[in-house]
Amino acid sequence: MSSFRRNCVRCPEVLASWLPALLVAGTFSLIVGGASARAETQLRWKFSAGEQLQQKMNQQMNVEMKLGETPIQTQMSQQMFLTWGVREVDDAGAAMITVTFDRMNMAIKSAGFEFSIDTDDDASGQENSPLGALADALGALVGMKYDVKMAPTGEIISVTVPEETRQALKQQFSAVPGMQQMSDMFSDEGIKNMASQNLQVFPDHPISPGDTWTREGEQNISQLGKSVTKTTYEYVGPKDVNGSTLQEVKATMETDFSQGMPEVPGATIEVEDQKMSGVILFDNELGRMTKSDFDIELKSTLTIMGQTVGQQIKGKVETTMAPPGEAADADTGESDAAKSSAGSETSK
Repeated sequence: MSSFRRNCVRCPEVLASWLPALLVAGTFSLIVGGASARAETQLRWKFSAGEQLQQKMNQQMNVEMKLGETPIQTQMSQQMFLTWGVREVDDAGAAMITVTFDRMNMAIKSAGFEFSIDTDDDASGQENSPLGALADALGALVGMKYDVKMAPTGEIISVTVPEETRQALKQQFSAVPGMQQMSDMFSDEGIKNMASQNLQVFPDHPISPGDTWTREGEQNISQLGKSVTKTTYEYVGPKDVNGSTLQEVKATMETDFSQGMPEVPGATIEVEDQKMSGVILFDNELGRMTKSDFDIELKSTLTIMGQTVGQQIKGKVETTMAPPGEAADADTGESDAAKSSAGSETSK
């Protein structure tokens, strides 16, 4: 489940200091999925009972922290794999979907340490390590299922997370320093909020190129505080992609953290500047998103125990969705950072 590289003796302390920044970056990755549009038509997701779709999210982040005059560069890579299983579709087109968390891998490389975790790998021998606890917590996500009812417009009607799943996640994350409240994300309301932002709701009327619409979504997680994200969408029009006609939508996002700062003991985060924008491609014939690409820039100041640390995050988030047979590397995908980490170890 995990592999640990050389020079990682201080990984637990360094990781703990990084958690607020990584959690902020991770939140943005959860809100930049998407859906899209087609000119002069009413846009709809389309589902069939028994249908399966695989969703893959690939996040690459470069983080620069400045402690005094000392810059620290960090590269982070993270991948998540989910399966949507459509159980039933009612006469109005609303679908009951069971979402299964299949796999996650992440890698972090910085000055003096590097590590990678893959829930497909064996973590034996690391049970008593703080990073082993993190690997176990991420591993607890594998196989996690929750039910979503989704309208054909993309509106999330309801989310149900089994109580035993919530309790298991709470127990696992409570063992990881700095991540005790992460299980908040997996409540019914937490997942509904994330899904509502990840799968934007279509207008209830036909749209034309140049039309815009906005959506707001709220997150309230102990580690991140309360935030509200406003997304503005603009329909660009049809686009030929490898012989298929897809609908292109541009999106820009702005997140307001002022309604509640993170509850991290001894730490505060001030977001000074942010730029989040991307492109979404939607197959309106099939009734599903095929791909989205977003760029993220975030400048903030992190204060920990009286020390001020400047942070600048630049990253990309790519999300794809396809039936299992078309999800090319869903079973063999490895994060670029994990590959780089493995390569650097070989060269030492």
